[in-house]
Amino acid sequence: MLYWCIDSLCLGLQYMHDNGQIHRDIKAGNILVDSNGEVRIADFGVSGWLVNAGTQQQKAKTFVGTPCWMAPEVMEQIHGYDYKAGIWSLGINALELAKCYAPYAKYPPRKVLILTIQEEPPSLDSYDEEDGMDDMEQLGYDVYEEEFSKAFSQLVEKCLQKNPAKRPKSQELLQSK
Repeated sequence: MLYWCIDSLCLGLQYMHDNGQIHRDIKAGNILVDSNGEVRIADFGVSGWLVNAGTQQQKAKTFVGTPCWMAPEVMEQIHGYDYKAGIWSLGINALELAKCYAPYAKYPPRKVLILTIQEEPPSLDSYDEEDGMDDMEQLGYDVYEEEFSKAFSQLVEKCLQKNPAKRPKSQELLQSK
């Protein structure tokens, strides 16, 4: 299910990006999965267009989104951002799907902003396993140690590059394992 969801998110992002739109708030709360396993992206309330009057804009400069899933360039507000901010959010969602909560989810928004900008990008290794397992057990979930494939770890690493120019396009992600 994990890979199916990520693949479906990539397809949705590719469609939006190919049509000049950026979602700006890709997070678990805005991803719907129906009883057939079909994945849909929801809540376009803060989405925006990188096309204005038929002209492609290079960057957006609004501070929009939810901190745990927000790309560093959106937080910094220096050079603006483009569709690659959605690729960062995809990487955060991949971690959330794997670990059941987003990196930095236990911190208040201001701390999330500081950690995202100042620290190395999150990865599967950045989770405090004991903390996460305790939270899951308290919610009534059966907790077990799971290993993730090298391909999954590489996907997360590609998506969570601090430099947006180093992040792949959604089409490139769809062609990877």
